[in-house]
Amino acid sequence: MPETLDYASWVAGTTELARAGDGHFYADAMVNNSRIHFLIDTGASVVALTGADARAAGLHWSAADVRPIARGASGPVFGVALTLDHISLNGHEANNVSAIIVPEGLDTSLLGQSYLSTIQPVRIEHDKMVLGE
Repeated sequence: MPETLDYASWVAGTTELARAGDGHFYADAMVNNSRIHFLIDTGASVVALTGADARAAGLHWSAADVRPIARGASGPVFGVALTLDHISLNGHEANNVSAIIVPEGLDTSLLGQSYLSTIQPVRIEHDKMVLGE
């Protein structure tokens, strides 16, 4: 096993995701034991959950917690920063993952670099995204 590859990724092996008709890659992952449908977003620095997905994962917040936390193409993004206990995708496990909850304006949860960086390598080959070796 190469030293640069962490043990969890090595054990998980390879996960291949087919490109969807809209050109994106999607996957279902477990967040705190709840299945969440994600758009894989290699350009997002953190995992971003819709309000509905965050509630499904047992996460709670109040309107007072919501503040500008990022800048998107259309301006400021309002949400709540937090750390997720656990994310699992086909055996690729990660604990204490930085994330945000975006209560309004996000249609699909995004699986960003705070999770993807725990998998080595992540690559695109033709119409597949390949996670791990």
